[in-house]
Amino acid sequence: MVLKVWGTVRRRMIVYALKLHNIIRLRRAINDFDWDDLLFSSQDVSFVYSLFIRSIWQLINHCIPAKTVKISPRNSSYITPIIKAIVMYTLFVYLATFPYCITVKTSVTSP
Repeated sequence: MVLKVWGTVRRRMIVYALKLHNIIRLRRAINDFDWDDLLFSSQDVSFVYSLFIRSIWQLINHCIPAKTVKISPRNSSYITPIIKAIVMYTLFVYLATFPYCITVKTSVTSP
């Protein structure tokens, strides 16, 4: 998927952590959800469908963590939101592991 950003506006995109344990948690939540109350709540198919979609989104938001990533026009076309989230997470882990690698420029004045 190639993401193209037009203009000078930064856009925010949501990236979900689709790891195996999150998918298993979502599958378990979908299995444990009481679908009978939802499916037999009305005779209107479009109303039941909207309830179904809303319930699925609630389960996804509850079970799968998400992160918001900013995409700017200066990003290359191959920097997708998922790659940007992985790079930011790797940088966070690296800086948390090696805090002494952060260099601070100080001005040294001689007396």
